[in-house]
Amino acid sequence: MFSGVLLCGILFAYWISSRDVDVRSRIFVGIFASFGAGVISRYLQHHLSTNVRPYFDSAVAFQLPHGMTIQPFNPWDSFPSDHSTVFAGLVVVLFVIKSRIRYPVALWIAIVESSRIFIGEHFPLDLMGGACLASTVVWIFQYPPFIRFGEWCCAWEFRTPISFYTIFFIFLYEVSTLFVDVRGMAHALTGGLQ
Repeated sequence: MFSGVLLCGILFAYWISSRDVDVRSRIFVGIFASFGAGVISRYLQHHLSTNVRPYFDSAVAFQLPHGMTIQPFNPWDSFPSDHSTVFAGLVVVLFVIKSRIRYPVALWIAIVESSRIFIGEHFPLDLMGGACLASTVVWIFQYPPFIRFGEWCCAWEFRTPISFYTIFFIFLYEVSTLFVDVRGMAHALTGGLQ
């Protein structure tokens, strides 16, 4: 709610309020690039042998914060943070389109995502690594061939707005929640395999 939903809501508001095809294309491509960076991040967490999460690291001797009863559940490595990756990517989109609120939003997301350190999900380097990965991917996807794809999507919006907005809204919702319901269904269908 305080990071993904907020960011996707802001980007959707910029999409709706702008008639500039270039701005809309950059938003569209940036959201897809952020999602792609999140996929890369999750792949790296599962396939790199970097570091375990702080609550599993015996050298850290992590203790859950007072009053926190949720037990740790992610057994895969913590580098880079997929939450930080996707949400930092969405913040980079605000910088790409030169949003007036980019600095306060960036500060807010940094504060909210830093709470993942406090609950033992990530080390600070995990968050920074995710942000660097997202920044790189989003900026790469700002090159003209990718922006032309975004322009095609803008044309799709005008050709068939109902199908476009239905799919775009569902995709924004899923990105804002990091596809939690899709991942839950996939987890159930695969019998709990990671």
